[in-house]
Amino acid sequence: LRDTLGNLLGNELDMAVECLIAGLMYERGDLKEAYKFTLSANAKIQYSFMSEVNFCALATFVHILDALYQPLQAQEVLNRLRDMIEKQRAYNLNYNLLALTTRRKLENGDHNAAEYWLKEHGTGLYETLDLYRIYGHFATFRSYIAIGNYDYSIILLNKLLRFSKIYKRPLDMIKSLILLSIAYWKKKKGFQVEALNILEEAIILAYNY
Repeated sequence: LRDTLGNLLGNELDMAVECLIAGLMYERGDLKEAYKFTLSANAKIQYSFMSEVNFCALATFVHILDALYQPLQAQEVLNRLRDMIEKQRAYNLNYNLLALTTRRKLENGDHNAAEYWLKEHGTGLYETLDLYRIYGHFATFRSYIAIGNYDYSIILLNKLLRFSKIYKRPLDMIKSLILLSIAYWKKKKGFQVEALNILEEAIILAYNY
C-alpha cells in the first residue's frame, strides 16, 4: 500500500495502513489485535482527510465492536460516522452507511430492514454488479435470504461469486459461498447436501488464510 498508493493518500496513509491491518486481523478472528489497530486508526481521523478514508476507519471500528459484543459503543461510532458524512457533505457515502446499518439489523432478525433495503436499493436479477457497490450487494443478498426469496439470492450470489473470482477477491468468494450454503440449506431439505458441499468449498478456500 505504501509503495503503490502512498503518494496519493498523503497524510491519510498511516491511518489507512492501520485500518487495513485492523480489517485483516478482524477477518482472521484476532479481535484483540484488530481492536488495537482500529483504535489507533480512529485516533488519527481528521475532518480534513478524504471522507472515504474516514468512512473506512469508522466502519471497520463498528464491525470490530459488534464482533466484541459492544453494540452501544458501536452505535456511538455509527453516530460519529453520520456526523462525519454531514460535516464533509459526503452524501455519496450514505449508500454504504445504510448497507452497514441494514446488515446490523438483519443480524438481529429485523425483516422490515430487509424489505426497506430491497425497496430502496435492491439489485435487479439481471443487473450488472459493480465493484464499488459490492458491500451493498451483500446487504441485498442477505435481505433476499431474510425474506425467504432463496432463488433470487442463489442467482445473484452465483453472479457475485464469478465476479469475485475474476477480480481475485478471496474473502468475497468465501462470503458468497457461505451465504449460498445458507440459501440452499433454507430452501428445502433436498438441497441440504448441496449446501454442505458449498460450505465445504468455502472452508477449503478459507483454510489457506
